[in-house]
Amino acid sequence: MKKFICTAPYQTIKAYPYQSEGNDRLTYEGETGYPVICLLNGYLETGDEAEVLVITADYENARMNYAQIEAEVEEIARKKEARCTVKMLEVPYSEKLDDQLAAFGKLIEDIHDDDILYACITYGSKPTPLIEMMALNYGYRVQKNVSIGCVVYGQLDFMTKEARIYDVTSLFYMDEIVRTLAESGAKNPLGLIQKLLEG
Repeated sequence: MKKFICTAPYQTIKAYPYQSEGNDRLTYEGETGYPVICLLNGYLETGDEAEVLVITADYENARMNYAQIEAEVEEIARKKEARCTVKMLEVPYSEKLDDQLAAFGKLIEDIHDDDILYACITYGSKPTPLIEMMALNYGYRVQKNVSIGCVVYGQLDFMTKEARIYDVTSLFYMDEIVRTLAESGAKNPLGLIQKLLEG
């Protein structure tokens, strides 16, 4: 099943037209405050069964944003004639390590064999994108036949009010390459990585 991971933001969100950078599938004709909507629009296909996992802190703005994400997901699914459920992963409004690890635990409970994982790492506290990437790594390395579909980051220029969405999936795969090089005992890992980056 396709699983889309995101975080309900803490702040009040306004809708913008997001300009896709480097991945035409992320082009979205409407306006949204949540880049995961661009991601869902680009990768949810007719007849798909999918789930959106929304990390949601016990915080009023986060709950309001969760409700808006849920409404926008339902609209995309209706237009695409797909089945898409939205699941709230409730977490405390806290930066304690135990709470961060608990959020990671909740995420990986919903990752299963044969899933295709997508993630939006735009919102949340500073550790939240790390937790999301850890969950992707868990799925990719521990579960069977799990693939990574796309990882995105949304940027808003606060001066010009221009919004952009970036495909940053390659960062996930670079981490995987570093791990593989370390495990294989490659003699010149830096050289190999530099060749890939020049590529």
